[in-house]
Amino acid sequence: MTFGLVRPACSAAARRRPGWARRFSSALPSQDVKPEAYISQSTDPLFNLSLEDFLFRSRPAHVPVCLVYRNAPCVVIGRNQNPWRELDVRQMNLVNLPLVRRRSGGGAVYHDLGNTNHSFHIARQDFTRRFHAELVARALNSPPVSLVSRRGGGEAGAAADNDDAGDGRRGAYVNARNDVCIALRQPGGIAGAPTTATTEERKVSGSAYKIISQRAYHHGTMLLDSDLSRLQGSLRPTRGDAMRSKGVESVSSPVVNLCEAFESRRAHLTHESYVESLVGEFARTYAAAAGVEAEEEQAQAQALHVVQVYEEDEIGRQKKLRQGWEELKSWEWMWGQTPEFHHSIELQQQGEGGLFSNGDNTLHLHVKNGRIIAADLEDEERGPLGAIARRMVGKRYNVLADAPRTTFEQEGKERLKQKRIEDGLEELGLDGQTPGSAEAEYAKKFLAWLKGML
Repeated sequence: MTFGLVRPACSAAARRRPGWARRFSSALPSQDVKPEAYISQSTDPLFNLSLEDFLFRSRPAHVPVCLVYRNAPCVVIGRNQNPWRELDVRQMNLVNLPLVRRRSGGGAVYHDLGNTNHSFHIARQDFTRRFHAELVARALNSPPVSLVSRRGGGEAGAAADNDDAGDGRRGAYVNARNDVCIALRQPGGIAGAPTTATTEERKVSGSAYKIISQRAYHHGTMLLDSDLSRLQGSLRPTRGDAMRSKGVESVSSPVVNLCEAFESRRAHLTHESYVESLVGEFARTYAAAAGVEAEEEQAQAQALHVVQVYEEDEIGRQKKLRQGWEELKSWEWMWGQTPEFHHSIELQQQGEGGLFSNGDNTLHLHVKNGRIIAADLEDEERGPLGAIARRMVGKRYNVLADAPRTTFEQEGKERLKQKRIEDGLEELGLDGQTPGSAEAEYAKKFLAWLKGML
């Protein structure tokens, strides 16, 4: 296929590209084995994740690929994660923050337009976890981002050594966990001092990986100027020991925005500048790997294709990409992919409006493939609670629980709350009950309580 090596048809105004993209573009024929860079102009996370998977599976195994994109605000979890175990679902719903499940492993991450994502695809036999993390660090230390200061060199755009909280002598580096980090000076430290006890490591980019038969990718985020308050409010487990899951748990690390750490470089820490630095370093790295030693732009251009991608262009309309896009929206992917887990909920009579007539009890839920396969009460309950517990078997956990939304449409909070109760009644087969009947009213109260507990 040649679609990845040509400019997709679009209007002249929409297709106007920045100067750096023109500098790195080449008109080499599609059969040439050259590294390829794709810059997505979409901010839909479902499209961008589908584009990533489509490129990963459709480009030749021996062709290195770089994809760069940004997403509208959302939380993205790993393929094998349990959102109720990893996230503060209530907080996400409070701020209308949607959830997306990606195809790779790794932990939960917050995305917004202040957070740029990169993805590198290479042949499986050439894959190492550190190689492209080092490439990203070099990109941050190179123009136009230029985190590394050059004191006395007079180089235009060099970072301010003494004024920034970030260590401008070291710039970005890769730690033992293969995260891209910077050293943040602590109050009382000596400006310009090497990394010692006077500095603290902060992550600016984490990574996840995927490997198939002949291909591997490494993708990650870059915190340029992200809303860290939403990140910290959402990526916070709230279930504790009540939920036991087989899923992969996130590993939290102290993070910082590059704009915060390198205030003097703020004008150069934009999405556009980062993309220019990253694509430039990608070109240099693979030009060197191909034996091209020249540093001139012309030599780099001969080693790289750059393609701007839009949702409506030839790539965006590819059938397999669209199928992947639809799959990521599906219940089977979003919720059915959740690893098996158990959740125990204490039912205390006092303070619950008489919902639990037999006093204290515990409801044990066993969930597999997104559905409740067992709902057991610790003490036998023959009343309405026992009847509802029996109805829960085989039902979708996310419909009965307080689940984060998975769409980007806004809804009024009161209407959304009411709709979730209605959906829960329908899931339990109680939506046809006579309005005002004892069973229907009990079910409404119980579901309202249950959604606050699950």
